[in-house]
Parts: sequence; structure tokens; C-alpha cells
Amino acid sequence: MGACEPQTFRNDYFTPSFVVHYFDSLINSLRVQRHPIAFAPKSQNLPDSEFWSDEASGVPWITPADMSAQSNILVSAGSRFISNVGLKKSSAQLLPAGSVLMSSRAPIGYLGIAANPIATNQGFKSVVLIDTTVNYWLICVLEALMDSIVKRASGTTFKEISGAEFGKTLIPLPPIGEQTRILGSCRNLSTVVTNQ
Repeated sequence: MGACEPQTFRNDYFTPSFVVHYFDSLINSLRVQRHPIAFAPKSQNLPDSEFWSDEASGVPWITPADMSAQSNILVSAGSRFISNVGLKKSSAQLLPAGSVLMSSRAPIGYLGIAANPIATNQGFKSVVLIDTTVNYWLICVLEALMDSIVKRASGTTFKEISGAEFGKTLIPLPPIGEQTRILGSCRNLSTVVTNQ
């Protein structure tokens, strides 16, 4: 997987503003690449309520509200499960393990990595990765770029980032070894700042 251990890598990993600034300055110094094939945003629509299932036979279904209760970056399930029939008869898609989940409205910016095959409601722009070794890196980059992503959102009742706008996000992609070094430095800084 990625450079950070799941049990220590949380959604609030970059909460200290100093660490966000540090990471932001690092990625701004890297060569920026656009990867339209590797990073494919997936949107999904809410299926009819008759398609819900129980945990034993259903597929985990995630909403932004579920993400607000997550304490770990790895997301395995929410409060509801959708049936296999629901998946077939709706526009929902089964996202593979390792996909990066980002809430795109109400609010924008909850981030996580699918720990197992999972489906989401329409409040997400999820990224299915060809190479899941970069998913922890992508989480950190999106966190650092979140202010600019939010600024590109539109809407009157609530702000939402569209698939087209989210797809314009440029992702710095250094070699895996450099990703590991940067993520390790940020993790160490996060620990220092949090313990102050």
C-alpha cells in the first residue's frame, strides 16, 4: 500500500496548519503531471430505498455523513448496505479496494481509502487508481490542495465540486521513494506539532 501505517494515518493527519503549509510547499516544487487514465473520477447516484440490504449479504454503502464519523483513513463500511440487485439496477458502481474517496458536497473534503470493495452515494468524487501504491500520496496531495478544490465548487443551496472541475486537479507525482520520504517527514512534523 502506501508509506504510512493505516493505524497512525488519520483523516486529521494534516490538521496542524504548519504541516499543511510544509507539504503544500513541497508539492509545489515538484514537477506537475496530469494523469487522465490513472486518476478517473467516479460519481454515483443514490439507488431506490428498496435496494437496501443487511450487512451479511449487502455491499458497504458510504455517505459523507459516514465519513464524518471515521477515525481511520481506511474506510470499510458505513451505516447502510446496498444489495447486489440495487447495484445492478442503479447507476451505483462497486469501487475496488484501494480507491480514494473524497466527499464532493455537504461538505467537500472528507477523504479516505476503500479498505474493501465499496459503493458511495452521489456526494463523492472517487478515484479508481491503476496503481494503488500512490493512494496515500494522493490523499495527502488532495488534503493540501483542498482549499483550491473548494474554490472551484459551485452551487446555491450548497457548494459541490463537479466531476469536470475535480478532473482538472493537477497531481504532482514524484517517484515512490520520494513520496515515502515526503510522507515520512510530514508524519514526523505532525507528531511534533500535535504534541506541543
